[in-house]
Amino acid sequence: VRTIRVLPEEQSSGYVNRPDTYTVTSIGDPVTLDPANAYDSASGSIITNTYETLIWYDRDQADVFKPMLATAVPTAFNGLISDDGLEYTFNIRQGVSFHPLCNDKATLSGCQTDTLDAYDVEFSFKRVLEMDMPGGPAWMLSELLNTTGIEVLGNHQIKFTLMESAPRFISILAYSVGAVVSQQYAESNGCGNPTYAVECDFFEKDAYGTGPYRFMKWVPDTYVLLQKFDEYWGGWDGKHISTVYIKKNNDQESRILELLSGDADAVYVEPAHRSKVDGQPGIVTREGLPSFSMTFASFNFDIALEDGNPAATIGGEPRSDFFEDVNIRKGFCHAFNYDSFIEDVTDNTAFRPTGPIPLGMVGYYEGTNTQFTFDTAQTEYYFQEAGLYDSGFELTVYYNLGNDVRKNSMLLLEDAIEDLSPNFEITVQGLEWPDFLDKLIEGSIPFFVLGWGPDYADPHNYAHPFLHSEGHYPHYYTHYNNSEIDALIDQAASETDPNVRLDLYRQVAELEHDDPANIWLAQWTGLSFVQEWVKGLYSNPMHGLYYYSIWKE
Repeated sequence: VRTIRVLPEEQSSGYVNRPDTYTVTSIGDPVTLDPANAYDSASGSIITNTYETLIWYDRDQADVFKPMLATAVPTAFNGLISDDGLEYTFNIRQGVSFHPLCNDKATLSGCQTDTLDAYDVEFSFKRVLEMDMPGGPAWMLSELLNTTGIEVLGNHQIKFTLMESAPRFISILAYSVGAVVSQQYAESNGCGNPTYAVECDFFEKDAYGTGPYRFMKWVPDTYVLLQKFDEYWGGWDGKHISTVYIKKNNDQESRILELLSGDADAVYVEPAHRSKVDGQPGIVTREGLPSFSMTFASFNFDIALEDGNPAATIGGEPRSDFFEDVNIRKGFCHAFNYDSFIEDVTDNTAFRPTGPIPLGMVGYYEGTNTQFTFDTAQTEYYFQEAGLYDSGFELTVYYNLGNDVRKNSMLLLEDAIEDLSPNFEITVQGLEWPDFLDKLIEGSIPFFVLGWGPDYADPHNYAHPFLHSEGHYPHYYTHYNNSEIDALIDQAASETDPNVRLDLYRQVAELEHDDPANIWLAQWTGLSFVQEWVKGLYSNPMHGLYYYSIWKE
């Protein structure tokens, strides 16, 4: 980890703009504030700071936990995990208040209040499982737990009984899917009877958790405002900020101007633009931060053709099975200029993955056998095998607006493929984040670029959502299905011998190289730019910024 700090000699480092407010400007807008539905980083960053889970990460450690709404982290040693690894018992912290539910949040008038107990925990977990929102996070719980395995033992004690032993369960509980909501608030606002695949408006656009910050306002595509919760059970001793202002701005240049002027405490800077910020007075560059985040491009094997979707055509005819032919997929894999992407687009703040498992986790594939080379002669060969030179094709590839890294990755692919033949036409299309997700769930996007950050620190959280036919991407977005890969992932999930597990994931990577589901573009190292006056920062690859830990001086 490297930190670069530059202050001009003539400026005192004592100046702090709005010392009680932290302002961050980025490109993402939340999709939902419901922990049972949220499965994107923009939404998760709000939930993490307004709601709380039973356990939480111990600062920068990705695999060490501390109690949050529970009073202890269960272990076999303290008797809170049964000998067979199936039962997890939690004692729930007493005297924890939910944020008040008020007619007027600003003046705290006309308020309803509630205090945490084990029944709220029971309701929250059963709610996730019963709603099982399409494209949502419920899968990581439903793999291991059903509603009959959740039992309240007393007002402040609850037990989970898993369907199979799975040490990853503890890690899953720290993800936002384990955030606890108020049963009382849910029932009084029409959300007391969770239903499969049905959103609840009360939780979608508002948040009432137990966390250090109250949700105050969300103006879509503009900003989210959070305010200190005075009655927070963790207290406010020491140094903290009172207000969090999260702004959306897709324009890179104006984001940089906000940072340089001091109007923002931190902004998202694309790596290719870092030279405009590095070394500027009062700005701290934090680079080389640990990260498990990956960027990849995915093929859709069953493209929805409703309403005459023209996004993927061969010989002028829309094709739902455009990517069924492995020759087309291998041709695309060879058409991506990996070196140019890493060097020019990511400015060497990322490196090439070797498959679905990131460096730093059990199952990472050592070597280059599973990496495709940038070789348009190979692309030409595979496209000839698929008959594309005779028919030609048109394809629209998608990214989320504001993410120039993803946009530029698709432009590299467009240039390489269109140079091969005038009959090959690629259209690079950007969409606002909520619209992008909606079209993914519709199945109308044939090829897209996205990023993945882990829900919990285990290779299953990569292999399964990327490649298993019941995993997040294949089930909802891509419809990839390889029975050999499914069997290996299932076996690896319950394997306790790390050497056997490593070999299983090696086989997964090799099989996927022969039958590609994705183009593996990058594993990132963390890079951020903040004002020198921001203190208390730390980096954990498992979650975004936890505002309670920072202050300004």
